[in-house]
Amino acid sequence: MAQYARNSIHDSPELQLNVIRAGIDFANSLTDSRATTILAETERKLNQIEQDYEDAHYFKEQIVISKARLHNARNEEDKAKKMVENHVSLRPSISIEDNLDKVKVFHELNMREESMKLLEAIKRQIGGDTLTSQVVGKYVEQETDEREEIHFTPKRLNSMAVEFYKKNKLTPAANVLEQALQLSPKNYKLAISLLKVLIKIRRSEHHNQSQLDLAESTISRLKLLELPGSDAQVFNELSQMWERINKLH
Repeated sequence: MAQYARNSIHDSPELQLNVIRAGIDFANSLTDSRATTILAETERKLNQIEQDYEDAHYFKEQIVISKARLHNARNEEDKAKKMVENHVSLRPSISIEDNLDKVKVFHELNMREESMKLLEAIKRQIGGDTLTSQVVGKYVEQETDEREEIHFTPKRLNSMAVEFYKKNKLTPAANVLEQALQLSPKNYKLAISLLKVLIKIRRSEHHNQSQLDLAESTISRLKLLELPGSDAQVFNELSQMWERINKLH
């Protein structure tokens, strides 16, 4: 979208910023090496926007937020937090999109109080009976619920799951992977990882009914997806393994 709009009547800093934001959101939903490539391309676009627009200082805060989110996505949390604390205001702007991006950076840096306050401000900002207000209102409501319950990005949750798994803390590993899937439901790699953990829990016999149900729903979810060759093979092996374990118990 940004490529086709570039140097056309549709080109604008707002469009470029939204492409950058979408790139960071997508990278945060991934748990493999693609995230690194997407973040590098997103950083290049961010640098380009500062060169292309002479009035870039008018949207300096939005650029700072994107830079902070990039740092945080690369596990450079200290750099990101310093940028936000020094250059990002708690005061909402007139742009809902800018405010939602600000909510995201607060949430990703675990600044929950700031994130929730800004979401409340957005709710007041979109009051009205128009279809647009209702759609945005529903989105904000969903964001509020998720940010109250889940404090990290899918990428960070996956890293936490890996650490739990290495320490044989299987239930916490399953819990954080389930949260990651709630935020990124189409990420089949997260679903496969969750199924691996649940199979190990099933084998240990230290399981409960909700974990068995979660495994069944995860298998059903994966069956609906068109998995690439190697991942499809891994899933088939795991689902067969799950069936064999259940027959033994």
